[in-house]
Amino acid sequence: MAVMADVTVNAASGTPVCSPDTVELYPSNPEGPSEVAWVLEDGPTAAGLEIRWLEKCPFREMSTSPDRRRVEGRENAGEIGEFPYVAVLTDAEGREMARIDPKIVNRPWP
Repeated sequence: MAVMADVTVNAASGTPVCSPDTVELYPSNPEGPSEVAWVLEDGPTAAGLEIRWLEKCPFREMSTSPDRRRVEGRENAGEIGEFPYVAVLTDAEGREMARIDPKIVNRPWP
């Protein structure tokens, strides 16, 4: 079973902040972490969260909860490197309200 790293997204100020900003994953280590769950903890009530990959996604599967406040990246493809993305805060109609650009780093396991 893969281990999931948690990234909290706080948008109480109107500008989202990801914590941590850079997530280090170890896809070849069975004790992980190798997957990520982004959770919108604070923000407007009807706000949702989207993850948009700038180059390519390091996961084979991405899913979003029905309330759009949790996004999961599962089944890490195992490619070593940096994967920049944009965490986007959206309104009830799916329009972009704010964004931040953190990254995922897949590291080799010794």
